[in-house]
Amino acid sequence: MTAGEPPAPGRIVVGVSGSAASVAALAWAHDEAKLRGWTLDVVAAWPDLGEPAIHEVPGHYSVARGRAVDGLNAALAACGVELDGPTARIWVLNEDPVAALVGRCDGADLLVLGGAHGGRSRRLGQPTMRELCLGRVRCPVIQVDVPDGGLRSSA
Repeated sequence: MTAGEPPAPGRIVVGVSGSAASVAALAWAHDEAKLRGWTLDVVAAWPDLGEPAIHEVPGHYSVARGRAVDGLNAALAACGVELDGPTARIWVLNEDPVAALVGRCDGADLLVLGGAHGGRSRRLGQPTMRELCLGRVRCPVIQVDVPDGGLRSSA
């Protein structure tokens, strides 16, 4: 940025898996980005956390990628996120979800994640996405909590 040039707008990164908690996180992040006039980066990664790595082969259908895209599309539709505007960018990444989020957070102002199950990981005994991302990103991390049974999953 040079003298007299306006500062770049802020940027929010949100992880979307198609779960009810991630839909709630997307809704919150979308509203916050509109309120602040910031850019919204919506990140869906595949395969899911803890699943074996699957690399996309051109010309072949991938169930894991299809599941990620279906969950992403359902979440976008539920939250009314406009895909043709300059304020929302969509990322469907073939990599570990934590690595995908950390990579997109470079220079971001905020990371938003969904939380459910009383703040515990659905994978009993495993850290939550928030815990996995904290300390690996330089921006604040917000967790939008959804009470158990509060929403139905879109995936």
